[in-house]
Amino acid sequence: MRGHGNTRLIMLLEWACLDCDYGGHGNSFFGEGGYQTRRAQLRYTIRVLLAVVRTGNENVIQDLCDQGLIGSLLVVLKKYKDTDVPIELSILSNTLLILSVVCETDSHRKATFGDEGVDLLLQFLSLDSEKFSSGLGYHKLLLSSVNAIWCCVSFMNQDLFLERGGIPILLDLLEKCPPSMQNLVLGALLDLTEDARAVPHVVTWRGTGQKTAVSLLIELWRAEEHAMGVKRDRNHIMADPATPLQGAEQLMTDVSATLSARPQLLLFWM
Repeated sequence: MRGHGNTRLIMLLEWACLDCDYGGHGNSFFGEGGYQTRRAQLRYTIRVLLAVVRTGNENVIQDLCDQGLIGSLLVVLKKYKDTDVPIELSILSNTLLILSVVCETDSHRKATFGDEGVDLLLQFLSLDSEKFSSGLGYHKLLLSSVNAIWCCVSFMNQDLFLERGGIPILLDLLEKCPPSMQNLVLGALLDLTEDARAVPHVVTWRGTGQKTAVSLLIELWRAEEHAMGVKRDRNHIMADPATPLQGAEQLMTDVSATLSARPQLLLFWM
């Protein structure tokens, strides 16, 4: 900070976002994907900023925010929001990670993220499901976007998120995302539905074939049971009430489940 390093990083970030012509030819692999553009410089500037904020030094983070870090990062998101170029997708993912670290514990910074940030975040969450396994980096962008819900949206910007249809978008994502991502989307939905105003959005949602949210959750439950190897009888009732969620993987470990004094019958019939 004494050497004005934060100021220089912000200036470099703003310079790398300019649309002016740039005749750079890159420097070996450091310039990969940035030929005749400033993308290579932007990518490494974003990486440096991510490393800086991850130190957790609140004085450094506050100094960066005072110099307009959040606004500059929103410019980056807006600039590349419609991209399908791998280097730009990487820039978007890391930019969202920086915003998550910066905004997580500070309500004023979440307010700065505001309307524009929520709108951009919803656009990233609405990606076409065919792009998830394209190998271009969309899955990382989605993970960064879901993480940003917890860090940049919860509580401070939650009203905006709900008003702009955030819950239906998350349910759409839950329906089409890979199994490895479902637990994260469910976690975000769980936190958001602690607000009673989110519940009507869940109830009125309809997915593929007019599927309701309840039907979707039951499908996910049964798919997880199948993956675990949980036993059910021919009437689809859990075959072993003593260990209702013990599957093949659990049987191979030394961990054993303990039956509750009052087991929930819903588990047996779900």
